Amino acid sequence: MSVTDELDALIDELDAAVGDEAGADAPDTATVVGEPDSATLSNDADALDLILGAPSRRTNVKRLRDSDVVRQFREDLLNGAVRIDRLNQVLSIVALVIKQVLKLR
Repeated sequence: MSVTDELDALIDELDAAVGDEAGADAPDTATVVGEPDSATLSNDADALDLILGAPSRRTNVKRLRDSDVVRQFREDLLNGAVRIDRLNQVLSIVALVIKQVLKLR
């Protein structure tokens, strides 16, 4: 098995773990933060009314495979030019994903 195959297997495993734990099999989404609809708020609205009156929020979630850092690492790996800083970036992202998965358990 090549190094890129191993990388793909690791990313697939992490994506599956995140999807299983978070129930996230949704497509990537963009951050959406809207202003509350002024027609639904009265003058005595408090902070909760503002939040509840606002449109739903979504986070800017990307699959690990689609990360710019992982894509660049893969390219560097194929070119035989992996730099230590790029490796550190990839390992930091992988560590973050693993920590988040473990938190969900």
